[in-house]
Amino acid sequence: MLCGCGARLNAAGAAEALLSAGADVHAASSNGKTALQIAEINGQVRKDRCEPVLAVLLHKVCESVLEIAFARRDAQCEYGAPRLSL
Repeated sequence: MLCGCGARLNAAGAAEALLSAGADVHAASSNGKTALQIAEINGQVRKDRCEPVLAVLLHKVCESVLEIAFARRDAQCEYGAPRLSL
């Protein structure tokens, strides 16, 4: 899981670079944790170092969820389903 590297290292720049290169923010590591979960766990120990990583990952997760929601809404509209209001 590429994005988890940035989370484990508490490096917001690394997380941003990996996400820009196409790392999947929703991917889970071998232990089932996402990068956001890893950063949150690390933040419990070193909150001062992890907040920038959490901000980067939260922004990307929110962006991704909105993209998925709008894509589904648009697909439903194409097939005559009622338009969802978000």
